[in-house]
Amino acid sequence: LDPCESLDSIECLGVGSSNIGGSAWTTLPCPFKLHFPRVGHAVVLVADRFLVVMGGYANSSPIDTVEILDIQTCVQHKGPSMSRPRGDYGATVVGNKIVACGAPEQVQAQEHGELEFIEFNINATTVYELFPQSAQWKIHPTLKISFSDIPQLFSLDPKADSFLAIGSQVVELVELENAKVPISQCSFSIDRGYSAAVLLPANQQLYPAGILAIGGNRDPTSMEWLPLPDDIHVRLKKYQTGKIPDFPPLPPKPTISTNPKQLKSSLQQWVQKAESILTDYMAHVEEWKDQEEKLCQDQCSTLQEKIDQLRAQQNNLTTTSTARAKKYVGRCKHEIGSIRGITESLGRGQTVADALAKLQEDGPPHELCCPITFELMTDPVVIESGHTYERAAITQHWETQETSGIPVTCPSTNQQICSKKLTPSLLARSLCRQWQEEHSGWHP
Repeated sequence: LDPCESLDSIECLGVGSSNIGGSAWTTLPCPFKLHFPRVGHAVVLVADRFLVVMGGYANSSPIDTVEILDIQTCVQHKGPSMSRPRGDYGATVVGNKIVACGAPEQVQAQEHGELEFIEFNINATTVYELFPQSAQWKIHPTLKISFSDIPQLFSLDPKADSFLAIGSQVVELVELENAKVPISQCSFSIDRGYSAAVLLPANQQLYPAGILAIGGNRDPTSMEWLPLPDDIHVRLKKYQTGKIPDFPPLPPKPTISTNPKQLKSSLQQWVQKAESILTDYMAHVEEWKDQEEKLCQDQCSTLQEKIDQLRAQQNNLTTTSTARAKKYVGRCKHEIGSIRGITESLGRGQTVADALAKLQEDGPPHELCCPITFELMTDPVVIESGHTYERAAITQHWETQETSGIPVTCPSTNQQICSKKLTPSLLARSLCRQWQEEHSGWHP
């Protein structure tokens, strides 16, 4: 990383079959030049087409800029800036999200290991469509990796939400959704420092699935193979096999001999080799079958858990909504009965002034009543959606939702709430008190 060298160019190694022997590092055919010279940045390939370059250092200072390079059309575009400047970190693609982590030397201690992510459009055909206009980098509210050194991130499956975070010594399996901590962990034998690592699928004949760490400033010339533990290995089944094992070729046919004994011996040897190959292959197929069945069972079990959770949420939501609906109907019936009584009184000679007074005494205005309890508010508060509720009622409503695993919402709009901040409504409180003072004889 000589500062005198160009830090804004992109190179690739051509390995075409026609000239593989003479391949050399060269600049890409597309005339890409990064807008910022970068060191310690991260780059991921999205949809086999878009290079997304993120963060790094420019003139020794961390930056938060993002650039998108379309390697098919040679078009460049600026992407949404990251949540904070980052350098010396890792990134990967998980489903329809880009996940980044790191920058340990530039952030506060409490920010070590934090994960931030952004969603992208997997059907994008241009750099301008890759990120929606509303797309923003977000810090994961609960999930962090435990180590504070520079991580390398590897996605296990393009459609899954799990990935590996590999540090100088610790390796953690991270599930982006429905998790607060890494769900599994293993370690290299030593702290390797700034090493490179690669995730390798299993080779049935040579090695199991694992991670190969190469070099590092603690032991620059060594390599270390770290087999993955069973709990991580199960999640790698699709990555490891993905399809039925490749069909093995049979041995070359024996040379035809005029000597019957030699021909018979050659044919017998060929049959033995062929049968041995097929026996090994069938063993691999059975192992693959067991792995796929186990993976299917795991996925079905996870799916059933989600179904049960959704049913519980729906039942709770139905019960809560039904209770609110019954309370509202009761209030409406009461008002209808009151108005019917006033109408009948007018038919018996009651004056209009008396009827209006009776109507006002029947109950507080709708806008001064809590949409949950349908009663006059005593401590009105405004929530994120702009609607006003009785403090105790909205607090209890949210507690019920959280207990059932339902995201907190605004009862009037069913809109999900990001912040549970309650802001006292002084105007509504004043109007409620004023109405109550003017109708001191009224009781609900």
